[in-house]
Amino acid sequence: MKKNGLVKVAVISFLIFVVLSWIIPIGSYSSGTFTAGELAPIGIYDIVKIVLGIFGNYTIYGLIFLLIGALYGVMNKTGVYSNLVEGIAKKFKGKEKRFLIVSIVLFALLGSLSGFNIALFIIVPLFVAVIMTLGYDKLTALLATVGSIIVGNIGSTYSFEISGYLNLYYSLDVNSDIATKIIFLIILMLLTILFVTKNAKLTKVQTKKKATKAKTTKGKKGKKEVEEEPVVACETKTEIPLYEVSNNKQKKSVVPLAIIFGLSFLVLVVGLYNFSYAFNISFFEDLYTSVTSFEIASFPIFKYLLGSMNPYGAWNLGEIGFVLVITSLLIGWLYSLKFSEIIDAMKSGMKEMVNVAIIAILANLIMYLVLPSSQTGLHSNIFITMSDFILNLTNQFNWFTTGLQAFLGSFFYNDFKYLVDASAATIATMQTNASVYPAVAVLYQAIHGIVMLFAPVSLILMAGLSYLNVSLKDWFKYIWKFLLQLLLLTVVVVAIILAFV
Repeated sequence: MKKNGLVKVAVISFLIFVVLSWIIPIGSYSSGTFTAGELAPIGIYDIVKIVLGIFGNYTIYGLIFLLIGALYGVMNKTGVYSNLVEGIAKKFKGKEKRFLIVSIVLFALLGSLSGFNIALFIIVPLFVAVIMTLGYDKLTALLATVGSIIVGNIGSTYSFEISGYLNLYYSLDVNSDIATKIIFLIILMLLTILFVTKNAKLTKVQTKKKATKAKTTKGKKGKKEVEEEPVVACETKTEIPLYEVSNNKQKKSVVPLAIIFGLSFLVLVVGLYNFSYAFNISFFEDLYTSVTSFEIASFPIFKYLLGSMNPYGAWNLGEIGFVLVITSLLIGWLYSLKFSEIIDAMKSGMKEMVNVAIIAILANLIMYLVLPSSQTGLHSNIFITMSDFILNLTNQFNWFTTGLQAFLGSFFYNDFKYLVDASAATIATMQTNASVYPAVAVLYQAIHGIVMLFAPVSLILMAGLSYLNVSLKDWFKYIWKFLLQLLLLTVVVVAIILAFV
């Protein structure tokens, strides 16, 4: 396996921040007013402390990716997962580009509606396996899955994780300018489809396949008998991660696997969606309250059984991990795997995702340093100072400087809600005309998404690159024209929104 240099890229990005901390003083915003601070250089001891801190605070992200690997390890162990992949690929034989279109549309829609990207990564290995089985290269598979999730973020519609935070800060209705957002999303998907299908490259794929070899042994009467012993054979050139072809001699049905996997993913994605915000539906919260308050002899049995699990519709990272573990165990049980076999399969899958887990954690190095202070709740860092300088390049609110500030901020905040938290109030004080806030919202989410398609701080992108063992350099060479197209489209859409203000 070739080195992708992603750890080096993450470290270099962090060191650039360290150098800037010796040059640029920190600053903070309070009610939209900037307050200059002093230099807060990061020293040698601080670097070690930060590295320890990042693994202490963001290990949960790495664990989620490990558990995704564990799930696929169990699915491979059942011997029917490859049947599912090959069955899907067979249906699209001769119509390969149609599957690329299906993948792009599905992931973009999920990215637009959910925004919980780490959960959406659960189905990425399945779609990557199908795409590469159809003969496409890694870059095509990456943009048609992980890249399309980010494209959906750019065209966020009802995602609380993205457009929801903007709506809250600017007091916008959830349906504010929704028609424009939907049209924007459709154009984004069409643009992605055209780019992917035009640049799709076919390549041979290497799959881990259980073959057999003859093994001669002596029987009870001294006669030679021939036994078949499973071996692992590699057929072609590019290996598909988390995918192992099986002969499946027992002809087990793939239906239980498909149903459990699909339902688990659906239950999880719906559980992560904030219905109370999007549609003012409190059904799940009310149901949770009713269930947890139910008592038997004054003992809240269900409250203690559920433990600290969040209400459905307010699930988070902990619930993602829980669902992944339960799904792995359930699939193993349905296919009559021994508990020890399930554990071994989970370990095998997790082993393949170790590098992905490490990269996902390291992608948050800069984010860890710019989070708001636990004492004041304020963002006090060098970005705020840089932000104030950019926004004051003009005497009044300006679209170019606002976009530039969002662009720069995205390198510091890979979690969109924190970028909004650090900037929205200041933007509002500079632009008091509330009628342009929908355009500001589209500009912000689009610029942040574009940066997440190539920046080394992008958790979901770096995880995808590590998963497919693609270097950031190769990825950027492949995608830079697409990035320019997205930027141009964003400028046009924002201009159209402003024209109707």
